[in-house]
Amino acid sequence: MNKLRGQFTPRKNQLQPLIALAFLLISTLACNIFGDDGLAEAEEEYLTEQAQTQAAKTATTTPTRIPIPGPTLSVPEGTAGPTKTKDPNAAAQALQAMLVPNGPPDIPGWDGENELELADESHLVFYLPEDWMYEKAPYYYADLMPQYGWEITGDGIVSESNTTTMVFVKENRTATVVISIESDRRVKVTINIVSS
Repeated sequence: MNKLRGQFTPRKNQLQPLIALAFLLISTLACNIFGDDGLAEAEEEYLTEQAQTQAAKTATTTPTRIPIPGPTLSVPEGTAGPTKTKDPNAAAQALQAMLVPNGPPDIPGWDGENELELADESHLVFYLPEDWMYEKAPYYYADLMPQYGWEITGDGIVSESNTTTMVFVKENRTATVVISIESDRRVKVTINIVSS
């Protein structure tokens, strides 16, 4: 009896090809039933849903901190700003031209289309017409503010949901730049200056 049992009992190394064959057969049947496209679409849908869930968790729980290396940061392509030149008079004139009439004496406005809402010695509020500018505006100010003598604080650019905040210091003054996307998809730039 022991001899018969040994002859009909498959050994481990004999099961591996059978398992691979069974897997191949099941995969083939699944593809025939659901089709290759159906499986690929289901997998893509699942991965997209997982990515969106993770992005939503990240966006609502932790602000993003983007360090700014210093005043040598270049403005991304497509962002407005004064042209850098070797002529100190031309550079000073370009920086002066960017100041907003009746606005803070050392805070640049947006060099391009915008809708000014408020400008006085300690406030500057304006709207940019398109939401793509939301991505460009923080780098624009991170690059320009040092040219007016402002230094960005250690937090750099802090983004949370649809709002980006930067804090700059100059002597005994602090400028807080808040860039947000409004419900009408315009970008609102608010700059408040406080003396300490």
